[in-house]
Amino acid sequence: MDAGQPPLKVPAPAHDPGPVVHEVAKKPAPPSAESLGKAAAVTLPSSFLPPPRASEYQVWRCTPAQDLLMAFSEGDAEASHDWLRLWSRRHAYTLERVVSASGERYQANAGVSSAEQASGDVKALPGEEGLEVWFKGSEAMLQNARGNLECVQDDRRVIHPTTQKPLLVAQGNEPGWQVSLDSEHNLLTLTAMQGLLDSPHEAQASERSAETEAGARSSGVQVVKLPYRVAREANDSRVLKAQLPADGKQGEPLQLV
Repeated sequence: MDAGQPPLKVPAPAHDPGPVVHEVAKKPAPPSAESLGKAAAVTLPSSFLPPPRASEYQVWRCTPAQDLLMAFSEGDAEASHDWLRLWSRRHAYTLERVVSASGERYQANAGVSSAEQASGDVKALPGEEGLEVWFKGSEAMLQNARGNLECVQDDRRVIHPTTQKPLLVAQGNEPGWQVSLDSEHNLLTLTAMQGLLDSPHEAQASERSAETEAGARSSGVQVVKLPYRVAREANDSRVLKAQLPADGKQGEPLQLV
């Protein structure tokens, strides 16, 4: 730099821009319990429900130890079922009826060609490869890539419309409990043996009618109605979360998968 030259002058800005401020987007407030309780009921994955035109459930006990639930399409004495929905411990499968010399035979991906399977255009669920069920009266043989199951029919129930019934009912024993989801709103009803919801939960049913409370005391059960939200979804399952009520503090979380 030449010391004899005057310093370079930087022109002043036309106006003072002021400090640069970056606005941080505010996180939306979590929905209130009241709004959750009024929200439309969550739609369950289709694999949890019997398909349209389903006429009955069947329970099958299999060896080695495995219990299976099946829903069959409508049929009568002259027209047999053309498909079935099969539930195992982990997945739900839809099988189509195929030609058999005797009995009734169903296969998964019956209409998929070997070329489509090889190309990967049609992806089979775990356990679906080679899945086949062959019925002969009250007995059946289930076969897939992992082996065979010999099954015997244990029970059968007619499927009724569920418009006025809970969307889903789950229950367990020792200790006894039941959870049912409202068919219209995001509300779940938790029924549990007396004491199951006590300390450390210290939960109380805050919105019970006098009649409900009297019935709960006489039957030795507690009934709590809670709004729930869908926390996440993956692999045809949904995680529903609710908060058990407590006196003067945050209640214990309740999670249903």
